[in-house]
Amino acid sequence: MARSQPARPRRLPKDRDEAPPEPPGPERLSRWAAFRYLVLAGLIWCVLGGGLIFSHWISELPDIGGLMAAAPTQDVTLLDD
Repeated sequence: MARSQPARPRRLPKDRDEAPPEPPGPERLSRWAAFRYLVLAGLIWCVLGGGLIFSHWISELPDIGGLMAAAPTQDVTLLDD
């Protein structure tokens, strides 16, 4: 017949001279959590690098200041029906 619960480990008597257990230290991240932070940091660097490359590409486009045939005016035209 199979057991429904695992067997409990035996408890040994504690000595009175034994020091209290140390508080638990900071737990290490699992590999998956560390990988997620690594991917997130990589994506941030890619966004920053992409923005730098995009701004450099924008600065290489030709200037459009001289493309207008005439200077802009303050004239307003009203159209009646």
